[in-house]
Amino acid sequence: MSSEQIDIVFKRYLNGQASPNDLKQLAEYMQQGDAAGLKQQIRTELEKAIAWKDAAIDHQATERVKLHLLQHRTNELKRKWTDDGIHPEELDELHRHLRTLAVARSSGMWRPNGAAASEEKQAGPVQLKRYRIKRWSLPLGLVAACLCLAILMIDRAEIPEPIHANAAEIPDDLTLADSTQTLIEFSDGTIRSALHTPLAELRERGIERIHLADRTVAFKLHPTDPSSAASRAFITLKGSVAHVIMSEGSDIWLNSNSTLQFTSFSDSTRQLTLQGEAYFEVSHRADHPFLVRAEGTDITVLGTAFNVATNQRADQVLTTLINGSVSVGTGQQEVIIRPNMQTASHKHNGTIDAYSVDSWSEIAWKNGFFSFNNDDIHTVLKKLSAWYPIEHVDLRKETNDRFSGKLRRTQELSTVLKSLAEISTYRFTINQGRITIM
Repeated sequence: MSSEQIDIVFKRYLNGQASPNDLKQLAEYMQQGDAAGLKQQIRTELEKAIAWKDAAIDHQATERVKLHLLQHRTNELKRKWTDDGIHPEELDELHRHLRTLAVARSSGMWRPNGAAASEEKQAGPVQLKRYRIKRWSLPLGLVAACLCLAILMIDRAEIPEPIHANAAEIPDDLTLADSTQTLIEFSDGTIRSALHTPLAELRERGIERIHLADRTVAFKLHPTDPSSAASRAFITLKGSVAHVIMSEGSDIWLNSNSTLQFTSFSDSTRQLTLQGEAYFEVSHRADHPFLVRAEGTDITVLGTAFNVATNQRADQVLTTLINGSVSVGTGQQEVIIRPNMQTASHKHNGTIDAYSVDSWSEIAWKNGFFSFNNDDIHTVLKKLSAWYPIEHVDLRKETNDRFSGKLRRTQELSTVLKSLAEISTYRFTINQGRITIM
């Protein structure tokens, strides 16, 4: 479908004149990896209605439009199921969409509007017809499992109901570390708590602890002499995030289990070193470029928003651009990327791969979400283990379940696992830091 055709169909959608086929085409197009054009159109229309000050809110609104279109497609597939006109590949599509919508609902990100909810109600719950078993020649247990999963997600109320004990038995729990558990290492080798160190001592070392309007704590870094600045480092423990504000106006969010060292940061230079992951919103200063060194990769910017991760893929540094422009170099190669692109710098040979991504999914952690993209249970557990103090995982049964969408990062791990149990066939228990999956 050409961009011109998509533009026409989208205009009909905005005017309330979209046909069921139009909605189907838009939903399918939004599912494609090259749907950036349509997403930009949505943002443009949103900007006409209101002046967005927060790009994350803009993205959330875009995602809600996408989910609204996806709901129409899901309702169409549900009607096909009820009328016995669904094909096997359409059944797979239905299961994928149901999981995506269920995750969005459980995270509080989206609920169907009046029209979509009415349409969903009319589509109704599905009933299995016996001859489907013979027609597809599927084992009875597999069909029954698919039916149970579909009914679980289709018949969910507007507000998710509590999970029964047999869905996710969690006698114990694991919690996130206090979000303010940030450490600071100084030039003399001493390590202090960023939250509990006396304010006077922090000021002497060029750091100010401030309370923001949203009731979070940030740490403002003031210029000092180069020898002192070279060894100031912020360290986040597993499960905590630190917000650092530079004296010239740049903001940095340091992800869980990461270290940010200010090797040279003053009125004339802006250079730092990262291990782990951080999101940067850099103020524009044409005469003073901003340099991030990340395990053999240098990211140079003038003013932009981007994310850097050294710990997400083995032997690679990932740089994701939200807006503006950055130069990514390794000594062997240099690449300039545009918004919604990511580079993967190989630590061993210095080569750089560049490709398009959903940049907002890459910084979901900064906004308090886990992001899943067709992830298997191993990938999901790896993402959870980066935040919660999980000591051991006992995977007793592995299924073909995949997870896509965003899920809010809650204080208790049990809440996350209950949401995952609700949209999959997995069952979880927690006992003394050990997770058992059945």
